[in-house]
Amino acid sequence: MAAMATMAAASAAASSGDFQWDSVTNVADLNAGIIRFLRGELPTSPWHLDPVDEETLPIVESLVRLNQLGYITSQGQPGTFIYPIKNIKTGEIVTSKKDPTVRYIELQHGYIDGIISKSNIPTVLSRAMNDSTVCVCMYDYSNGHSTFLNLPTENASKDIDGTTYNLTIELGTPDGTTIVSRKSYTNYDFGNIQEAADEFLTGIQNSDLNAEIQEKYVFISFIHNVVGSLDEPDGGLGLEEKVAGFLAKKRRSVSRRRASASASASASASSVGKTIKARKASSV
Repeated sequence: MAAMATMAAASAAASSGDFQWDSVTNVADLNAGIIRFLRGELPTSPWHLDPVDEETLPIVESLVRLNQLGYITSQGQPGTFIYPIKNIKTGEIVTSKKDPTVRYIELQHGYIDGIISKSNIPTVLSRAMNDSTVCVCMYDYSNGHSTFLNLPTENASKDIDGTTYNLTIELGTPDGTTIVSRKSYTNYDFGNIQEAADEFLTGIQNSDLNAEIQEKYVFISFIHNVVGSLDEPDGGLGLEEKVAGFLAKKRRSVSRRRASASASASASASSVGKTIKARKASSV
């Protein structure tokens, strides 16, 4: 993941055409800017001084879709991936900055941070409750209340304060079978959900925009309880697709709508027929 940054620092380096981060004053423009950052059109974001990390490139369009669905994302990580990795934009093969000669395998829990409108939260939480593979950590700016769903088994019975979730195990292997290094990092601290929520606001320097976020949005993290395997990265259906399912509006099929309309028309015709018969009977 790239380094965190404030919007003021990012704006000094981020100017593409007529766009500057410090000129963003509403959530809609913030959302549009994040999408441009993800697509490489802006070099920084309010929380990053550098472009999108190499590990994030394969899921960029999935993150764009989440933002289009109303989840304004700030940071996170994909599920399991392997260096070298192909840059999907340029076709370039990217090796690890640590040691280009070593194949690195990142066994990761994918996670995403961001904000969602309060109006969408009931639907999101009700759907998330039915998927135990996704842990949800939410902080409501307006009342300071924290909500947790589907905590991983090893944390489910523990006090939230001081409980952490190890999200990444890095294996270094020159031949794909021999492990030459092993490292665990990226611990998610459930007790610090407010701190993570405050970091989102810290990246934004506009007071009106901050006030709008605190009034109408909640900070929410989604963590994939499944560690991706090498054969099936991110445990099959990726976290990004699962969260998109929590956000997407349900649509009835065309055939169901037509059937419903037909039934309604038939009922109306029947009602009209009964009314006409009743009138005739009355007049006789």
